[in-house]
Amino acid sequence: MINQNRTFRSVWESPSDVYTNFIVEFFSDNTTDAGDYWEMCFDFNNGGGANLGGSGRYYRVYIEGHNNLTVYQGSTSGWTELPSAKSDIIWANSISASPNLSEPRWILEMNTLKSAGTNMIDAIFGLRVAAYDANTSTLVSWPPNANRDVPDQWGTQTYENTAFPETLTITAVVLLSSVAVAVSFYCLRKRPKTESYSSRKREK
Repeated sequence: MINQNRTFRSVWESPSDVYTNFIVEFFSDNTTDAGDYWEMCFDFNNGGGANLGGSGRYYRVYIEGHNNLTVYQGSTSGWTELPSAKSDIIWANSISASPNLSEPRWILEMNTLKSAGTNMIDAIFGLRVAAYDANTSTLVSWPPNANRDVPDQWGTQTYENTAFPETLTITAVVLLSSVAVAVSFYCLRKRPKTESYSSRKREK
């Protein structure tokens, strides 16, 4: 189930810098494998598209083996590595518990620099979040079954300039076996029309 009544705010970390913060919890994985990965696909401009040749600005953050982060930019020729974008991202992942579940499992914390970054900047953007557990060959994503190469199948994050209690300072996207739930104050919405995508194989 996707909660569509949550809103988003960027966090002012300093007078000049604005970050978008994420926590991604993978409930079913507590093993460490070289083939594990986190993947976050962004469609700045929120342009959608049946492929990466649409009107969006497409980026893919790929963290493999819990150690290596690579950023790619999408185009009609596919995904091309973009080393300059790595400096806009701060991240860490660890096996831990959280208020959502006491059983330790992999949790990713990540933020992207929005105000002064080199590439991934915009208030409203398309979003796909995925995690892969190599131990069980399990891939989960939000939106469920969304293809990383089809932005029309991704969700949409919207922005509202609304005050929130100071204790709410981070976005949480929780991956549950085959469904992701948006909590805290993020507004994640499916696009009106999506195509089915049945493949659950490892992507890279």
